[in-house]
Amino acid sequence: DRHICLSPAVADIYEGAGVDGSLLDVIPNMVDPAMDAPNVDRSGPPRILYAGRLDPGKGVGLLLDAMGRVDEDFQLDVVGDDVLGFSENGLEGYRERAEQAGVADRTGFHGWVDYDVLPNYYVKADLFVHPGTWPEPFGRTIIEAMQNGVPVACSDAGAPPWVADSACRTFR
Repeated sequence: DRHICLSPAVADIYEGAGVDGSLLDVIPNMVDPAMDAPNVDRSGPPRILYAGRLDPGKGVGLLLDAMGRVDEDFQLDVVGDDVLGFSENGLEGYRERAEQAGVADRTGFHGWVDYDVLPNYYVKADLFVHPGTWPEPFGRTIIEAMQNGVPVACSDAGAPPWVADSACRTFR
């Protein structure tokens, strides 16, 4: 009788496909108390975090290229793996891209981590970046970052700007 959408971006896609908008309800994901982690010392160079799947639509290549243009000292932590096999060269392809961008020495590829370990990465981060290049339906990692007090920068593709609202800076 009704269609549940994670965000207005998903509702727009459904309406564009011909679903009656009056049958759509937006109910976003919720925060998970298990994602809370104790605060840690954030000394050293700024830490930038990406967490999520490594596939082209998630924009990790875009992030690596952009970080290659940053002159300031930083540490980039990439948490995730190509679990669905979308990337042509998987994790190794992203390592090569970091090398080409000149940021391999400042980028840690941590691979897949268990859900209960993930909060430890959020609390060490000074900035969370969600660089998606496709219309992401929600972006759960955004609320996980905000839940741990990490400022967010996200692309303007899909729902992430709606999810983070005034708590983020968006980019094209």
